[in-house]
Amino acid sequence: MPYFDHAATTKPLDSVITTISKSMERDYYNPASLYDAAKDVEKKIKNAYIEIAKTLNCTPDELIQTSGATESTNMAFKGLFTKYGHRLNKIIASAADHDASLNTLKFLEAKGAEVVLLKPNKDGLLDLDELKSHLDSKTLLVSILHTNNETGVVQDLNAISKIVREHAEQAFIHADLVQSWGKVELNLNSLDIDLASFSGHKIHGPKSTGLLYIRSQTYPEALIHGGGQQNGWRSGTEDWPLLSGLTEAAKSIYTNFEENNTKVSELRDFLVPELKSLGATINFPNAIPHILSISFPKYRGETLLHMLASEGVYVSTSSACNAKSAAVSHVLTACNMDRKQAEGTLRISLDSSNTIEEAEELLKAMRKVIQQMIDWGM
Repeated sequence: MPYFDHAATTKPLDSVITTISKSMERDYYNPASLYDAAKDVEKKIKNAYIEIAKTLNCTPDELIQTSGATESTNMAFKGLFTKYGHRLNKIIASAADHDASLNTLKFLEAKGAEVVLLKPNKDGLLDLDELKSHLDSKTLLVSILHTNNETGVVQDLNAISKIVREHAEQAFIHADLVQSWGKVELNLNSLDIDLASFSGHKIHGPKSTGLLYIRSQTYPEALIHGGGQQNGWRSGTEDWPLLSGLTEAAKSIYTNFEENNTKVSELRDFLVPELKSLGATINFPNAIPHILSISFPKYRGETLLHMLASEGVYVSTSSACNAKSAAVSHVLTACNMDRKQAEGTLRISLDSSNTIEEAEELLKAMRKVIQQMIDWGM
């Protein structure tokens, strides 16, 4: 069954599954224990961070294992506000951000934070002049969703960071890099950001694991206290099996990085003219090739989704975290998209594991579904 919902989650690589299974079977020792078998696990954990850091161009001690990007974002936002919120209380983000950010901001707003949500332009990009107008000496944090999970639009982190440093010297910069990891070249050493969130299951790794990057000399308050693991940032026994799987995934996605991205671009280039011939509107033509947002304003995207699923083809309408909501996507609303166009939107998220044959199956199913809608007088 052709799967085109990779922005929601990805299938774990076979090597990831094998790695986790072996780690659970052989390396079940607590890395905090003193005997040699436990110390071997501790060494493997340290080596894992070294390998992951190579893919992100940062230092191993700047990475913290979490249960996923949602926890990472909560740690960043709440940790900074807990420590500095008494004197810096303004947080700036985008109205098109992921719910992990938006709902954390709602929580902090109730605790006294001043939250400013920037509305993107119709092309999905933030207005940098608007950002500049909100920056001041009370700004604690600017959080940027680098690659949007619904639109695929990539923000200019370098330009944003430069503006923040010039107009809010004390502010921290957080980047949600969940959809960028494995799709976009990342160099955390050259990106002028202080914190970043990552998720394992978006790069063919395991669910329930991710990373928080905390740049050296950045000190949010720790939220989880206990035995002091991970240098006191996140207490609790480290989950070596999941970290081993995450490490395997991180290494794998960058082994053939350029080749994989070229393949995805070719798939998108194949699909776009065919989808246009069926009446689809390409919503964000400047997005990364992996995320293709299309609209059929005459129809409801949810109806098309279920009809395609009945044909064995899987796509989505919006973020999987919002999929059960009857409301129009807050991301598309924030981008000032016409309501009918937003209601008729599908997200096709591509991966190098997809084939041309699967793309042809998608188009075949789409033609059948559209014809059925026409036959029904819709």
